[in-house]
Amino acid sequence: MTREPEIEAHVNGGRKFNVYK
Repeated sequence: MTREPEIEAHVNGGRKFNVYK
């Protein structure tokens, strides 16, 4: 999976988390 934490954060509501890295 090539999911970036920055994009995921925006999609989730603006949360920055490095879980997919």
